[in-house]
Amino acid sequence: MKDFLGNTVEVGDAVIFSLPRYRYTLVRGVVVKITKCYFFIEYIEPNTGSSKEYCTVKQEPRQVVKAPERPNELL
Repeated sequence: MKDFLGNTVEVGDAVIFSLPRYRYTLVRGVVVKITKCYFFIEYIEPNTGSSKEYCTVKQEPRQVVKAPERPNELL
């Protein structure tokens, strides 16, 4: 399936998306499942203190962008 920019996204790829409850918070996660219409993404819940809380969210392709494999690809 393709993301917002038209990149092909597969299970195991890192993606960037905004949290459902926080419109202006971007989070990096990993695609764990793909259906006909949705990506299921696992991510670490931000602002949980020292403990890491893993969560899964369902996002439409227009809400997801594939993360670059290396940070210098942004330049």
